[in-house]
This record gives sequence, structure tokens and C-alpha cells, in this order.
Amino acid sequence: MKKILFFVVMVWFVNFSYPAFAYTECETGISRIWTGQDGFIYLVFSNGGSAYISPGDPDREAILATMTTALVAQRPITVRYDADGVTCTAANRMDVQGIWLH
Repeated sequence: MKKILFFVVMVWFVNFSYPAFAYTECETGISRIWTGQDGFIYLVFSNGGSAYISPGDPDREAILATMTTALVAQRPITVRYDADGVTCTAANRMDVQGIWLH
């Protein structure tokens, strides 16, 4: 009985001890894209927010392609930030996790 109880308690701790995966999604549009300055990409959103994508970001090229498509096609996007509770009009964010193209 003690072994079963120990097993149940351990399973419970493993399942519920992970931190929550928090993020913020902001629906907006893209109004400008700047490329340059040592490989950084600067994105200006139609809601007033903006973000930087660093040269070392593994998603850099995919984000640039998605943003260019959204700008040319004038399609809305949803930007996902790593942090929870981000104000969608915040400027100069560097924690873009990904972008949805609508």
C-alpha cells in the first residue's frame, strides 16, 4: 500500500510541478519593417507596438517572410510574446515567440 501511495504522490508532483507556459498574443497589423543595423529586424505594428528580432534568432528568416507577406497583402497578424501580460502597444519588445498570419 505504501508503494502505491508513494507512486501516486510522485506522479502528482511530476504532473503539477512544472511552471505554467505563459505568453501574450496581440492581434494587429504590420505597418513598417526595417532591416539592417548588424542583422536586426525592426517591426512596427499598426497598433503602435514594435519589436526587434535579433540576428541570432532561429526564427528570424521565417518571421521576416511572414511579416513581408502580411505587409504586402495587408493581412492581419497575431504576435505571440514570451511574457505573460504584455501590453500590446509596448515598444521595442525583444521576446517575439512567433507570428500568426491571418
